[in-house]
Order: sequence, then C-alpha cells, then structure tokens
Amino acid sequence: MEGKFPELTIEEIRKFWPNEWVLIEVTRVENHQAVAGRVIEHSPDEGVLIRREQNFHRQHSSTETFLLWTGAVIPEGVYIQL
Repeated sequence: MEGKFPELTIEEIRKFWPNEWVLIEVTRVENHQAVAGRVIEHSPDEGVLIRREQNFHRQHSSTETFLLWTGAVIPEGVYIQL
C-alpha cells in the first residue's frame, strides 16, 4: 500500500501529529473501531486530505481509510452543559 509510515496505533498517531488531520490506511480494527493503521498523509488542512483520500480510493477502492483529527474536539476553555 501507499502508506509511507509503519503501522502505528491511533494513540501513537495522535502523539506524533498533534492538532492535525491524519489520513490513515486502517490495518487493525477492534470492536468495529480502527485501532491501528499506516499514515498516508497528514496536514493541518482538512481539505487537502479529503482530496487525497478521494484520489487514494480511486486507486485502492477496497482499502479502508480513516480521516482523524488529533486535536481536542472541544476547544480548551469551552464548557458544555447537559
């Protein structure tokens, strides 16, 4: 496959590329969730990776990918009340 990086766990990927979008070729799934993969590309710009993912699937239609944001989902200082 195209991934230029070795297989990493999702947690390792979060540590290596903080606050970035990461396009991952999924290599391991547990309980219906991606737990490991090979990084295809990473960028702070989601749009770049969406286009890259589309191109990747044209060449590898049966390969499962995952687009992951590694930063905080809820920005620091923002509080949610339920």
